[in-house]
Amino acid sequence: MKVTKYLVIALVIVAILASIAWVLRDTIIQRISGPILQQYGLTVTGVSLDALATSNATISYLELEHENGTTITIDELTLPIGKSRTGTQVFTAGKVTIAVSSASGSEPLALAQLIDQILLLPDSLPNTVVNVTQLSIAPYPTIHELRWASTENKQTLTASVDSVDLSAEIIRTEQAIHEGVVSVRDAFANVAEQSVTASIRQTDTGISLSGASALDLPALASIATSIAVSFGITPASVEVRTGSAELEFDAEIPYDASQTASIKAQFTPSTPWQFVYASRPGVVTSISMESSSPVEFETTFPQLEWSGNQQQALLRVSHGLWSDIPVSLSNLSCETGPACFMDIDVAVGATDLAFATASRLALSAAQDIVFRDDGLWVHVHPGAELVVTELSGPDVALGRLDVRLISGATLELADTGWQFSAASLDADIQSLSLDENLAITAPVSLRNIVVSESDQALSATVVVDSPSSQATWGDRVIALPGFKGDVSLQGANMLVALATVGLQDGKEATIQARHNLDSGTGQLSIQDVA
Repeated sequence: MKVTKYLVIALVIVAILASIAWVLRDTIIQRISGPILQQYGLTVTGVSLDALATSNATISYLELEHENGTTITIDELTLPIGKSRTGTQVFTAGKVTIAVSSASGSEPLALAQLIDQILLLPDSLPNTVVNVTQLSIAPYPTIHELRWASTENKQTLTASVDSVDLSAEIIRTEQAIHEGVVSVRDAFANVAEQSVTASIRQTDTGISLSGASALDLPALASIATSIAVSFGITPASVEVRTGSAELEFDAEIPYDASQTASIKAQFTPSTPWQFVYASRPGVVTSISMESSSPVEFETTFPQLEWSGNQQQALLRVSHGLWSDIPVSLSNLSCETGPACFMDIDVAVGATDLAFATASRLALSAAQDIVFRDDGLWVHVHPGAELVVTELSGPDVALGRLDVRLISGATLELADTGWQFSAASLDADIQSLSLDENLAITAPVSLRNIVVSESDQALSATVVVDSPSSQATWGDRVIALPGFKGDVSLQGANMLVALATVGLQDGKEATIQARHNLDSGTGQLSIQDVA
């Protein structure tokens, strides 16, 4: 918004200097224009008049300084003199550079007043054209080929930033009511132009805007990526392949700059959305949104705070060995951070896992997700449930596994690895078989669970407690004692230290085991406890 503010001031400056361009000496220009510009908080600190013709004057260099320290320099400024034969006054500048003072950042931006000034430009500068070859305002990307033109009730603006072309048109339809259209397109990408229309109303308390647009998401994503690159931002590795949406929005911008301006928007999917995300080279996740409710979004500025929510969405997710997994999201809400909360339900039929196959997997959980600069943090709320049925593999078979999270759990993902931790979860194991003749059923409680992988090295620690168990051998059912103790894994080396629970006469035993997963070798020691 500061960019437009100084452009408006520059246009006023141009008009003032046009009236005194007949003065040939640079020092006299400074002396005359200085007092005139004081009402805008500006002073002329440098000027050089190159040429004076019958129809125009060329100022090779003009430097202005605002009272807050901001400087505006204009190179190769051409001003019309007298009346134009066509009735249109044309001003051109080779390069405009605005250096915004850091001190000006503490001042509240009177955005509504600035919009008022823009809307009134056709009155103050009617039938005027301003061409600027290059506009620079650090640290923002350079604007090229800027052209602003006005008639009695209309003004238009065109410009480009790298490969993105921008155009805008504002038409006064009634007193204090304007209609605006803003369009953007990526000149290098083969995507459709995106446009937003808005109604602009000047009220007693501020500016109200409302508008709508039909958005093509792949085109919008291409434009957003080009703009991000222009700002020196590395875009997330997200590709939007398909999808469209209807946009509706309302904005309220008060005249009182100490009050917060706000925008409320709603995106209603009109065709399915598909995204592809690469978390790192070779690791790709594909997400298709088959159906969803509208996405509601709200933001405030100049202190940028935002929030968004969606009641429900049905996704299809593919990642690695997983293909077209149905994922149901509900009560989705996100906010500045970014951070999100959601309820998630996953139900999968026959599924191939890395080590086995399962006839069904089901997961239900409420979770918080925080997106960090170096990775992802996920908190799973207590009560999350996982059900696995009919798991079978070369070395293991499982009739059913029910897991319920008693405490909360966290999952941290970073470039160097990941870590999962939980204070407590309960599991019900049914018919776990490591041998075709023997199956074990047992309730198990896991405590102080920590599983992590760093630099491709897996480690885990857990406290195990099972009050009782039973084994099935052929047609026989054998009651077995329970057990409790510690299990740990470091790389390929597993350590087990358990004690039995519930043996007759109070005589218990300890079980010590070492096993190397790579070599398949180890040691087992069982001792009675008197």
